[in-house]
Amino acid sequence: MATITNKQKLEALRELNKRKKNAEYSHNFELFAKEQIKILPKDSSKGFQPFVFNEAQLIVNAALEKQLKETGKVRAIILKARQMGLSTFTTARVFWKSLILAQIERWRNALHMQVERQHGLRSGGEWRTGE
Repeated sequence: MATITNKQKLEALRELNKRKKNAEYSHNFELFAKEQIKILPKDSSKGFQPFVFNEAQLIVNAALEKQLKETGKVRAIILKARQMGLSTFTTARVFWKSLILAQIERWRNALHMQVERQHGLRSGGEWRTGE
């Protein structure tokens, strides 16, 4: 039986925490935006700030999340008002969604490779026979 070093335990714990956080982010755009996206405010002397939603962004986000929950998809036309931050919001949401889709693709590929190893499936999708 192989022993696990403290360094390996620490790495495994970091990976577990990262996966938990990623799972949380995949269902919570507002949290992802606040913790992972930095924006430069109008007063650039403040430097980059966490992307915390303003009132208009909260309203739009709530409407999009409601639609997603009810229909399984988001389809919205947002009439752009000046200086409400909806372009920033929309850009950030597209970025968030693309990261989620990329993560799902990585998980799908990892799962496929695991099944392939365990059950002798060729990469072309054909089952191996007694070759």
